[in-house]
Amino acid sequence: MKGLALLSAVASATAFGAGSVLQKLAADRVPIDPGLHPRLLLRLLRQGQYLLGWTFDLTGYGLQVMALSVLPLFVVQSFVAMSVGVSAVLSRLALGARLSRRASCLLALLAVAGVLLGVSAPVDAPIRLGTSTSAVAAAALAALIAIGWWLARRPGVVQPGGLGALAGAAFAVAAVLGKAVAPLPGVPLAAELGAVLSSPAPYLLAAAGLSGALLYGAGLQRGTVVAVEAPLVAVELVAPAAVGLALLGEPVPAGWPLALAVCGFAAALVGAWGLTHAPIPASAPRPWRAR
Repeated sequence: MKGLALLSAVASATAFGAGSVLQKLAADRVPIDPGLHPRLLLRLLRQGQYLLGWTFDLTGYGLQVMALSVLPLFVVQSFVAMSVGVSAVLSRLALGARLSRRASCLLALLAVAGVLLGVSAPVDAPIRLGTSTSAVAAAALAALIAIGWWLARRPGVVQPGGLGALAGAAFAVAAVLGKAVAPLPGVPLAAELGAVLSSPAPYLLAAAGLSGALLYGAGLQRGTVVAVEAPLVAVELVAPAAVGLALLGEPVPAGWPLALAVCGFAAALVGAWGLTHAPIPASAPRPWRAR
């Protein structure tokens, strides 16, 4: 089961990385919308590349949930962050351009991170959220949208990075909710599906994904990819890991596996963050996700 979950996490990163390239190409064709309005998503959804990108993303979400049914958040989110590397490779292949030495080293670091996390990852189980926890998640999403709407109407240096951080927070909420809709081991899927659909978790998960896409799309239209993606990667990786370990009681490996897990998590963060700053040829489709 652990091996299948790790393969699902890797496949999830691949799907997210492919989807992000397509979505960024579509976002560049859509006029900037003042403020933060759902019509931005409607305009994006008219772009065939954006729809295809979301097909990849929905596949990635499904694979992410499968991985979360067995692995803790800090492991799965580390692999999700590696989608930045997939996007970087795909964007350069589209141009026929060679990777810089720095980018190649960062990609190698991500590969090392994947090996370390794969070896040291403990087995975990899904969670189920109570009414009060679901209410907190809904309130958090409402607050993120409200802050994003306010920030989007105030042009400035902090605007792109702020929207990126808010998008990362929305995707972090989505990751935690993914843990709440993951199937429980040993429970028939038909019985489990009814219980999940009768809870707020899957609907909050959809709202979190759409909120993150809206915030990230708005950020991409207002600043460079680096300004938006760097805070997104940091928040989307660190926040769910912190919630899982501090609040959800996820298992922590002991002894040398703990050292490997810490090194793997740090390598994933450094590699993904570094790739958001890696130089890209001027004509390249900017290779970052709009999940």
